[in-house]
Amino acid sequence: MPAFMNAGLVGASIITGNSWYTSFASTLNQPWVIYAVSALPLVLLLGNKHALRVIWAGFIAGALAVIITIGVFLSTPHSTFVSNFNAVSSVKYAAVLASATGNGFLPSITLLGIFAASVFALFNSLGYNFSAYYVGEMQRPNSIKTQLIAQFGALMIFAVLGAVLYFSVYSFVGKDFVNSILFLFNNVPSSYPLPFNDPLASAYLAYATNIAWLPLLVNALLAISYALSSVAFAFVCVRNFFAWAFDRVLPTKIADIDQRGNPWLAIIIATVISEIYAVLFTYTPTSAYMAYEVTGFAIAWGIVAVAATVFPYVKKDMFQSLPGVKDRMLGTYKITVVGIIALVASVVMIYASLNPSYVGALNPAYIAAMIGPFLAGIPIFFIAQYVRNKQGISLALAYKTLPPE
Repeated sequence: MPAFMNAGLVGASIITGNSWYTSFASTLNQPWVIYAVSALPLVLLLGNKHALRVIWAGFIAGALAVIITIGVFLSTPHSTFVSNFNAVSSVKYAAVLASATGNGFLPSITLLGIFAASVFALFNSLGYNFSAYYVGEMQRPNSIKTQLIAQFGALMIFAVLGAVLYFSVYSFVGKDFVNSILFLFNNVPSSYPLPFNDPLASAYLAYATNIAWLPLLVNALLAISYALSSVAFAFVCVRNFFAWAFDRVLPTKIADIDQRGNPWLAIIIATVISEIYAVLFTYTPTSAYMAYEVTGFAIAWGIVAVAATVFPYVKKDMFQSLPGVKDRMLGTYKITVVGIIALVASVVMIYASLNPSYVGALNPAYIAAMIGPFLAGIPIFFIAQYVRNKQGISLALAYKTLPPE
């Protein structure tokens, strides 16, 4: 969110020549902004209906910003960008290209490069698996059909808008220039020439128009969309805390619900953790230890893929009790085929996200931080099992049947 506010205000400063916007951007670049956004999961205490309205507001704001950006870039010739950039920047357009090339940037497109980049593009579409995350808990066929349409429909809309947005940015700014800026930002920070904290696509609006409110509006909409998206992510976190408590791995108190039917304690815990991370993000290098979070997600998906592959054979009785999933193809069950495909995709993601030629030398500390959450679950489970056994409750029984609807 701060990056979008910076892009909008610095963009207005470039257009108007008024340094007040840049000063105000520095004023807003304060920890309280991050802390305020981190508290947004508390919206879930209002109930799902209100939370969904907040999420809808974020979606509309983001979609409007993307559409405006595409329209401006497609309607403005590339020569305008070069001319405006050269007029206000101390480093000329051609010099940026030369600087990136001189520092090792290769503008050519390679198949291996596309392969590696596609892994991170897949990770950037992380939110689109949330609907699939809940489908397994929906028993009514109509609900499942609706979820499938929403899942693939949203992904297609994202793919089309993303492709058009990239095309518009490349058309207006220039593909080699955009990639040169990204290369310098990530690899040679001392040679990064833009006045923006981050080289966002929306930052280039400052070189497309003389209307100061345009970059302000677009980046404000993007900041709102980014902030409100935290409510959608909070759904998953709260659901997990509730499920762990419901299964008695965590204290059952966490699964308590209020009069509106909200798991109020799980929501508060998720918000407190969010605030703690915001503080650590601000004052410590904690974010650096998230360098291999793509790998962590891929490992988690791979574990689920293995479970799906062997499920019909390892848990035969449970599988046979399921309605509508026993169709076969290629000599086995469809769920096994899907599991194998998902496993291959997960292995590809793990390989690409750890390949030193793309992410640099592997950092053992960062890898340990990525593996840590997986290992932490083992003692937590066995401690919970010991405590529940003392109470005369067997956790093993919770996994011998399908969860209740």
